[in-house]
Amino acid sequence: MDEELISVIVPIYNVKNFLPICINSLIGQTYKNLEILLIDDGSNDGSENIADEYSKKYSNIYSFHKQNGGLSDARNYGIDRAKGKYICFIDSDDYVDERYCEILYKNIKDAKADISICEYLRTEDNNKKQVNYDDESTKVYTDEIEKQNNILNKMNEITTVAWNKLYNIELWKDIRYPKGKLNEDEFVIHYLIDKAHSIVYTNLKLYYYYQRENSIMKSKYNEKRLDGLDAFKDRMNFYRNNKKYDSLFPKAYVLYMKFITSHYILAKRSNMQEICKKIIERYRNDYDRQIKIESKKDKLQLLLFLYFPTIYCFLKEIKYRITNID
Repeated sequence: MDEELISVIVPIYNVKNFLPICINSLIGQTYKNLEILLIDDGSNDGSENIADEYSKKYSNIYSFHKQNGGLSDARNYGIDRAKGKYICFIDSDDYVDERYCEILYKNIKDAKADISICEYLRTEDNNKKQVNYDDESTKVYTDEIEKQNNILNKMNEITTVAWNKLYNIELWKDIRYPKGKLNEDEFVIHYLIDKAHSIVYTNLKLYYYYQRENSIMKSKYNEKRLDGLDAFKDRMNFYRNNKKYDSLFPKAYVLYMKFITSHYILAKRSNMQEICKKIIERYRNDYDRQIKIESKKDKLQLLLFLYFPTIYCFLKEIKYRITNID
C-alpha cells in the first residue's frame, strides 16, 4: 500500500518536560510518510527551543511560532498549513504507540472511511505500553443516525475528543475550532461526523493520554468552563434544525439540560453564587415542556432541578459520596 502524506499537528504551550516524549513517539512511527507540524503557541519555558532543535535535526519536522491564542487557535494554524491528505492532532503532553499512524491509516483505507478512531489509555508515566495487535477488532459506521448517536451514548468521550483520530483533510475545508473556547472538540465533532461518509473504529489503545494536575480541566472551576454548555446547545440545535436527526434531538436536549445541572453542582461546590445564578437562569430559559422525553426518570430529574435546584444538588451529592466510598 502506497503511503500518502499524513500531517501530524502538535499544539505546544509550556510543556518542556513532556514535549520530547511526544515528538520522539512520532519520530518512531512505523508509518514514515509524515510531516510533523510543531505549533508553538507563545511558549516561554523553553518548549519553543525544543521544537526548533527537532526541526533542525529532522527534515519532516517543521517548527512554527505564533502569538498565544489558545489550543483551538494553534490547531487551526496547523490545519491551515497541513499538506497531507490526512491529518491528526497530538497534544504535546501525550504520546502515541509506534504503530499509531500505520494502523489508523490502514483502517481508514480498508474501510474507505473519512475518520479513523482508536481507543486511548490514561497514563501517569511515559513507559511504553504493550499493545496486542492480534486482538484488534474494528467496526465501521455508515448509518447517519448511528454515527451521530456515538456522541450521545457511552462512546461519547472516545468519539468527541480530537486527538485519537485520523481525518480526511477534506472534512476541514469549512470547519475550524472556535478560538478562545474550552471544550473546543465538542463544538465541531457533530459537523465533522455529518460530513464523513463513514467512520472506522479500532479497539486498540494506541494513544496515551497524560492529564496533568495543572491541566485546564483539572483547574479550579471558573466561568470559562461554561463554554461547554454553548457547545452542547449548538449540537442540540444542529439536530433540531436537521430533519434527518429528528430522533436524536430529544436525547441531545436531555444531555444538554443534565450538563447544565452538572455545572451548577460544580459551581456550588466552589461557592460561586453569581455563576450559580447564571446557570439557573440558563436552565429556566432553555427548559422546554414541549419536548417529548421518553424516560420518566429523566423527565422527573429535569423537573426537580427546575423547581428545586438545591434539593436536586443535595441528592446528587449524597449519591456521589455513597458511590465514592472506599
